[in-house]
Amino acid sequence: MTLPASGQISVLQAADELGLPTQSVGTTCPHAGVSIEVMGKMIDDQQGSSTTYNFPQDGFYGYDFSGDCIAAFDARDARSKKSGVSTWYDLSGNENNMTILNSPLFYTNANAAGGSFYFYSSNYGTLSGLNNENETIASTGLTIEIWSQRTSGTNAQYLWDARGTNGQSTGYMLTEYAGYDWNWANAVRYNSSNGYNNWHQWAISMSPTFNEARGGYPATGYLNGTSVATGYQSQTPALPNTFYMGKRFSGTGYLTGYVQIFKIYSKQLSAKQIQGSYDFYKGRFGLT
Repeated sequence: MTLPASGQISVLQAADELGLPTQSVGTTCPHAGVSIEVMGKMIDDQQGSSTTYNFPQDGFYGYDFSGDCIAAFDARDARSKKSGVSTWYDLSGNENNMTILNSPLFYTNANAAGGSFYFYSSNYGTLSGLNNENETIASTGLTIEIWSQRTSGTNAQYLWDARGTNGQSTGYMLTEYAGYDWNWANAVRYNSSNGYNNWHQWAISMSPTFNEARGGYPATGYLNGTSVATGYQSQTPALPNTFYMGKRFSGTGYLTGYVQIFKIYSKQLSAKQIQGSYDFYKGRFGLT
């Protein structure tokens, strides 16, 4: 791959376009003043040099490991989903492992995008006691990202429900609730013609700055890398005591469908970062 005389190109994006899954990408840059971007990290003025970037396995590079990622789960990654184990292992390095209960199915076929949990009936996941040495969410914000697909039902179904130490809600994410296909805490809501029935990325990014005029903290919802809705949440951005994956904390609203990726950041990620995450993973799911 030869870089252009001007502008910018993402090595990972180029690898995806060239059909290079998880091996290595070589670049030769004969021009001065060209920058190479690798998951948000810039390498400038590589004039006349040839550089190879090695990616040993598909998943969680660049800003995922910048220190802002509190927990990262990838069911297609053998380090995260281990055969015969009811623990979904955290890839962020913070050891925030998730417990998977009531034996959801696990598929590796094309419908499951190569490796995903299939939640149905009463199976779900729990994530408690989140560890993060650099936790400063009240001053840096919070971002949660999920890749999933609903497969049946017209009822309200939870992607996640987050609860504080006293059981109070710290933000839930529902599909098909209160007249909206996507509903985060009744604050960020969006309709997309039941788009949850297809594989998708959904992310919610919350600001740490209180808006006095609106009486809440600004939050933005992203669908497949694109900002689609904004709103205001009255509660201060905070890590919950417990995440419930695929159900309400009280045991209703169970998800029927696939989940492959789930990530939590102690930071309000930028639109560019969320788009970058979408671009990185979209090829798995046949998205463009």
